[in-house]
Amino acid sequence: MRWVKQSPLVRAGYAFFFSSKPRRSPRLPITLSTASVSIKRGITLRPLFFNPLIRHLCAKNRPELAQDLLDRMPLLGSPPDVFSYTILAQCLCQMGRAQFAHQLLKDVYSGNCPCQPDIVFYSAVIDGLCKEGSLDMALGLLEDMKSRGIMPNIVTHNAIVHGLCRKGRTPAAVDLIRELSSIGGSCKPNVVTFTTVVDRFCEEGSIDDAVHLIEEMLAAGVAPNVVTYNSLLKGLCKKGRANAAAEFLRWMKGNDNCCKPDVFTYSTVINQLCEQGSVDDASKLFEEMQSMDIPPSVATYNSLIKGHCRAGDVVVALKLLTSMENQSFCRPDVVTYNTVINGLFQHGSLVDAIKLFEEMPQTGINPNTNTYNTIMKGHCQAGDTNLALQLLRRMLDLGGSCRPDVVSYSTIANAYCDQGLVHEAHALVDEMGSMGIKPNIITFNSLIKGYCKVGNTDKAVDLLKRMMVSKDGGDDSDGLCMPDEVSYSTVIGSLCERGKLAEARELFGLMTEKGLTQFACGEAVDCSLGHKSLLKVF
Repeated sequence: MRWVKQSPLVRAGYAFFFSSKPRRSPRLPITLSTASVSIKRGITLRPLFFNPLIRHLCAKNRPELAQDLLDRMPLLGSPPDVFSYTILAQCLCQMGRAQFAHQLLKDVYSGNCPCQPDIVFYSAVIDGLCKEGSLDMALGLLEDMKSRGIMPNIVTHNAIVHGLCRKGRTPAAVDLIRELSSIGGSCKPNVVTFTTVVDRFCEEGSIDDAVHLIEEMLAAGVAPNVVTYNSLLKGLCKKGRANAAAEFLRWMKGNDNCCKPDVFTYSTVINQLCEQGSVDDASKLFEEMQSMDIPPSVATYNSLIKGHCRAGDVVVALKLLTSMENQSFCRPDVVTYNTVINGLFQHGSLVDAIKLFEEMPQTGINPNTNTYNTIMKGHCQAGDTNLALQLLRRMLDLGGSCRPDVVSYSTIANAYCDQGLVHEAHALVDEMGSMGIKPNIITFNSLIKGYCKVGNTDKAVDLLKRMMVSKDGGDDSDGLCMPDEVSYSTVIGSLCERGKLAEARELFGLMTEKGLTQFACGEAVDCSLGHKSLLKVF
């Protein structure tokens, strides 16, 4: 049974490659034109001839043509060998089509093919199934290969370990490692086996379990590599333990029997130190890695720049940006510019932020949606809503990947509402809906705030009630979403200010019914909106 039927496209592709006119391809070690000529002269070709052609078709993501060639090989006097099928199976798995690779494997061992699958074929399919989450199918295939006398090796078991970890079955992965350790031989766990589980433990936040497994790893005579230790460092940083991560890095650096840290090691710790506000310590590590001839990556620079911007050291951030611009090996990317622009804006240097924004295209880096959103926010906070709207229109004119999103529209709509221009804000929200951009809760809360600000509580209540009937908390046909505590409290406060206590009481009851009890407990009371009036009523 073939996994794909021959289509006109397949026939056309085959005709292209096996045309009577020689077609030469310098990328092929043996050209298809040569195959065509040889076949016409009655020369029998071996699978060794066709396998590079199959590999080439797979490299071009054309598995249907590779399958067609496999099917025709017997007619050409050269039945495919197991390596021919393995190439195709690996291609299918890499394309996320492991189910087809599994069917191909079934076809081979069912007797419809002139060869039998080997351990490499089985391992490739098992690995593909595990990566796609089909763990049970992979485990079934593992038992099948054993029943056929094909014993799995550590490559096969590593795929299973990875599959177990992906499914969150980390204890089962550990049990498998210990079982394999007792078997030994070709199944003895290697650094990949242990590191896969260490990484999973760290992803789960189980740092102690990861450390214990590394100790087992060392006891088994398997030396951790830099990937193993980087996983541990990543786990420590994920738990907010930047100081412990920095101390471990120093241990790696000073231990002659340990692998040396790499750019990822330093970048991970530098990023977490910056997240925790320890920019000085991060800067020292940055200098240290350079003294060890470990060139910083863009990610390293971006972390440090972000840290300095958060600390208010925008001048230092700009110096780092300039340093990157003057290099050839580590050029700034759009994230770098966005970080500096946002830092300038946050610290009141809107003019400098706009200048850098305008200079970006000259460096070969075009602003993206986040860049525009930052500048638009700056204009809105400065009261220049019209300039923000002009940028929005520029984005629409540019098209491509840099298009306005819900943040772009919501930013300007909120600014309009703050200025009391609620009709203009609502028109902008209607426009975003017509563009296929769904407003979010922030958008609607801005509108509610705007209507309350201009005294139109009836419109605010109407919008709130329409939001309350949104289906299953999702979007309904009007593009609405379920209200949150801010939605309710804004309207309730406005009603209280205007003496509409009966309506306020009704909404308060609905709010508490939906489990939004924070306000009921008085924790979210905003006295400026008159919420104390409501508390007196109740």
